[in-house]
Amino acid sequence: MLKQEKMIRDAKEAAIGSWNAFDSALDKEPALIIPLALIHLVPIAMVIHGAVKVVVGHQHLKIEREKTKQVMLQSGIPLRHGRHPKFKIKA
Repeated sequence: MLKQEKMIRDAKEAAIGSWNAFDSALDKEPALIIPLALIHLVPIAMVIHGAVKVVVGHQHLKIEREKTKQVMLQSGIPLRHGRHPKFKIKA
């Protein structure tokens, strides 16, 4: 039990120490704030861009499926639902 408490205390001290070191580095070099903000902003922007692309792609896919469905209805080709044909074609 004492060993676990010591490990937890050491982890807290290490985290607080690195946090304080980061704060002191920013206090000494305030010009680092903008580059650090950009470094953190780029992955966020990439995630947002990717999510938007996925949504737009899904909408485009739905539109294309509906167009295909309309062409199939207009041409008189029997539609298939899942794996089972709507009408059995006898050869």
